[in-house]
Amino acid sequence: MSLPLRWQDPEPNTLLTVTPAPRSRKSRNANLRRLRLLVGACTVSVLCGLAVVGAASVVTALRPAPGLRLVPAQSSQSKASLASASIERRLGFVSVSGSVLSHNHQPLAKVEAVVELLDAQNHTVQVESGMVAFDPLPPDEAAPFHIEVTDVPQAVAYRVRFRQLDGLCLN
Repeated sequence: MSLPLRWQDPEPNTLLTVTPAPRSRKSRNANLRRLRLLVGACTVSVLCGLAVVGAASVVTALRPAPGLRLVPAQSSQSKASLASASIERRLGFVSVSGSVLSHNHQPLAKVEAVVELLDAQNHTVQVESGMVAFDPLPPDEAAPFHIEVTDVPQAVAYRVRFRQLDGLCLN
C-alpha cells in the first residue's frame, strides 16, 4: 500500500468566495452615459427655471409703475420753495430729484428736503429726508437735492417740504 507523500489541501479562497462575473465594457459605458444624461437633464431643467424667474423679474422691473402726482406744500410766507422736481418709481424705490430756491435775504444753514409719499386721502404713508447740496443755502439761489424713499404700493402722490435741522419749517 502506498501513501501520498504530501497532503494537498484545497486553497481556502477558491471554495468560500464567489467572484462576480466581470462586467463587460459595454455595460459600464452604457451606465456612464445614462448618468451623464441624467445630470445633463437636471442641469438644463434648473437653468430653464432660473431663466424663467429672471425673465419675470426683468419684465416686472421694466413695467412702468403708476406715476405719482405732486401735491404742493401749503405756506403763506416761505423762506424756501420747490423750484423743480422729477420723480422716478423703480425697483421698490421712489427717487425724487430737484432743486430748492431760497427766498430769504440771508443764507439758510442746514437745509433739509423732506419727501412724503401720500395715499389717496393725502395721508402720509412714507417719509424720507436728506440734506440739500449747498450749506449754507445762499440768498435767492437754488440748490439741488436727491432723496430715495422706499416705495409703498398705496402711494399715489408725493409732497416735498423744506426745513432746517433744528425743526424750523421753511415752506
